[in-house]
Parts: sequence; C-alpha cells; structure tokens
Amino acid sequence: MRRCPNCSSVHPDGVEVCFCGHELIYENIFDSPLFDNIIENKDNPFLGTQQKLGTHKVKFLALGDELFSLFIHNILLTLITLGFYYFWGKVRIRKYLYNKTEFEGERFAYHGTGKELLIGWMIAALFLGLIFGLSVAAELRWKGVLTQVLSTIFIYLGILFLIPPAVVLSQKYRLSRTSWRGIRFSFRGSVMHFMKIYIPGLLLIILTLGIYYPFFLTNIRKFQITYTYFGNSNFAFDGRGNDIVGKFIVALILSILTLGIYWFWFEAWRHNYYWSHTYFRNARFKADITGGSLFSLKVGNLLLIIFTLGLAWPWVTIRTQKYFLNRLHIEGDLDLESVKQDVRAVSATGEGISDILDIDVFGMSLGI
Repeated sequence: MRRCPNCSSVHPDGVEVCFCGHELIYENIFDSPLFDNIIENKDNPFLGTQQKLGTHKVKFLALGDELFSLFIHNILLTLITLGFYYFWGKVRIRKYLYNKTEFEGERFAYHGTGKELLIGWMIAALFLGLIFGLSVAAELRWKGVLTQVLSTIFIYLGILFLIPPAVVLSQKYRLSRTSWRGIRFSFRGSVMHFMKIYIPGLLLIILTLGIYYPFFLTNIRKFQITYTYFGNSNFAFDGRGNDIVGKFIVALILSILTLGIYWFWFEAWRHNYYWSHTYFRNARFKADITGGSLFSLKVGNLLLIIFTLGLAWPWVTIRTQKYFLNRLHIEGDLDLESVKQDVRAVSATGEGISDILDIDVFGMSLGI
C-alpha cells in the first residue's frame, strides 16, 4: 500500500499521485525514522539504492490550496475588470509555479509582466483580425460558393502559417523571462528554421499516412532543445526518429486493439527516450515515467475536472507538474561555475499568438 505524506490517505500500490497533489510513498520499513541516520551515512553500503553520486534532482513544491486561492482571485478580478486582469493573473500563476520548482536547492524565477502579455496579445489579435478581415471583405466583394470555399482555405492557411511564429516567438519570450540562480534562459532558434521543419513535416505526414510523425516530433524536439540556452551555454539533443518509428507503429496497432489505452505506455516510453537523449555539457537528463502511472494521472485528472466542474484545475495542475518534474533528474557534471549571463531582448508577440491559438508551447519543449 501507499500513503500520502500530506493528507495521510491510503492508496493501492498502482496509484502514485494522491488526489491532493502529493506523490505517494510506500508504507514499509524504509519509511521508518529508524533508517534516517543510516541513509545519511555516506559509508552505508545501501546508499547506492537511495541516491546516486552525481545525480541532480528536480523538486516541485507547490500546494493545491495555495494555487486554488490564486485561481479564485484571478477569476474574480478578471470578471470585475472585464477580462483585462487575465494577463496579470496569468503572470501571478507562473511566478508561483516557477518559484515552487527547485533544483540544487535554488528556485526558478519568472520575470514576465502582465503589461507585456497584454501588448503581445493585442499585436497577435491584429494579425488574426487582418486574416479574418480580408476573408470577410472577399466574400462581400465576390459573392458565391467558390469565394466562400477559397475564403475558408485562406483562413486555415493563415492560421497554419501563424503556428511557427507562435511556437518560436513564444518560446523566446518565456525562456527570456525565466531564470535560475540569477542567470536567464534564452531561445535562439529562428522562425524560418522552424518553418523548414514544420511545413515539409506536415506534408510528409500526409504522404506517408502518418508514418513520418515520429520523425516530425523528433526534429521539432531537436530544434527546440538545441537552441535553448542557459546563460551562454546551450542544451543538446541526440535522439533520432529511427529509434521511435518501430515502437510508434506497434503502439498504433496495440492502441486500436486496446481502445487507446496502450498509447499511454508508448507516450511514457517516448517521454523517457526524449529526456535520456537531452544533455547539458557533461550531464544527461533522465526521466522515470511508466505507462500505468501516466494512465492513472490522466484518468484521475479528467475525473477531477469533470466532477468538480473545473474547480479542481489547481490540483490537476499541481498533480501533473509534480508527476513529471519529480521524476526528472540529471546525471553527470553540470559545470555550472563556467556558465555566464547572456541576456537576449525579445517581445511577447509570439506569446500572444500562442495564447489566442491555444498552443501548448512548453508541452512541446522543456516541460517547465
């Protein structure tokens, strides 16, 4: 059995995250205080099973009730201000989540502002307004079924071509406003470079009936990781689509036979694969995601959202972030002393586009 260290509720062994958002612990002899001194002893022969030398853990320390109070506060002020406070509320949520993410005893920090997000959203809205405005003007000028069809195609193509700028510019903005130990992150990939991956990739997915999909995602992952910097040092990625395509095809077949359930096991494997092929200097990332725990997390989140009519969003967010970040660690020498500050100035326009189009940029990248 497993118990929750926060609310003391007991769960079966298959459940790894409590509904309150805390990671469950085994209820066994190793949880006894009797072993605290033994584990702290560096000469203990069992230490290797508890901690690996050169292993750096990520911790996520947020609490559901704290995030819930922010959530309700933001909703009320957004309603009172007719939507304007939304951007400042979004910043407050990010500041809280980043500050509750800890690595090597240091917290991350978010430096964005509500004003930046508002300006970025307004610029993005102008671009989208132009696309829809031209479409409506064409339909009014040249009436007919053909004009309506061409107008619809124009809108979809316009949105399709806005996705690459949204992904790249949004990542540039968010990382430029993220710091750890006072040193800023940055993203230095270009929109044109991403479009060379994105547009041919979509065409190849169609031409290969979906078989190219693993190569497409892996190429995007490589682009996003390779051009991500911490100070003056970049991350790197050496994963290959060839390693994934076989498991992807098997997963498609088994997912059909299991009504989609097997897909969670493939996603867990792919998540672990991507992180194991991500490194920074002489250190590699590792993730310990399992299909069963991922399935439990997703189903539990869905039930929480449905039965609380969305009010459980803070606990769902905490459960998800804690699940992924607490299973992430880095092995090797980080050599952080040689990392120097290298700040890049960017705008929040891409953030506005991704917000309007509801693109989960960080779900595609670092996951923080």
